[in-house]
Amino acid sequence: MTTAWRQFSLKGTAPVRNSHSAAQYQNAMYIYGGSGTSTGDVLSLPLGPEVPFSQEREWKNLGTPFTDRYGHSSVVFGTSMYCFGGKKMAAISGGTRCNELIAYDFESKTWRDIPLAGDYPSPRSGHSAVVWHDQMYVFGGVARDDKSQEYFNDCYVFDFGSPPSARAMHSAVVWAGKMWVFAGLDSNERLADMHALDLGQQPATITPAPPPVPAPT
Repeated sequence: MTTAWRQFSLKGTAPVRNSHSAAQYQNAMYIYGGSGTSTGDVLSLPLGPEVPFSQEREWKNLGTPFTDRYGHSSVVFGTSMYCFGGKKMAAISGGTRCNELIAYDFESKTWRDIPLAGDYPSPRSGHSAVVWHDQMYVFGGVARDDKSQEYFNDCYVFDFGSPPSARAMHSAVVWAGKMWVFAGLDSNERLADMHALDLGQQPATITPAPPPVPAPT
């Protein structure tokens, strides 16, 4: 088997840039930010399979500018693109690094800020980020531009899952490496939901349990 690069035929132009981020959602690639002539724009490019390889693919500017930044990371979880850190200036020199987490919703085409709590990364750019299960892992990056650049080799985890609401008088069992929590009582009402805590992950992740399978009739 041989592999080779092939160049897409593109219709229209996208503003020149570098140090941007790219993420894939459904059948399109999404580009956000970067250093150059761009600001905080989001561009999309169809990848297929509805567009044959030989057919021109057209850039689409979604017209949803946010804070300009470059050197950030982007990952996709659910229906959103989560962008962390970077430098909030679309110029090659200058700018301020940040440790903000923002999210772009592909369905509503809107941005929102994600509040951070607990022990989270310091401001940085040039780091990497990946998604595994219900968590985003951020590794490395740099904090300064002068000769005494501070490089990181730390790793942080952001949990997309949400824990069960505060409660008491519930029940719990362990099965298949998970702690299964059912029902209980909060300050307002009795509950009937179920959640599973994966005891094998570090840190452990809480996810809503799948709905029960109806009994055969």
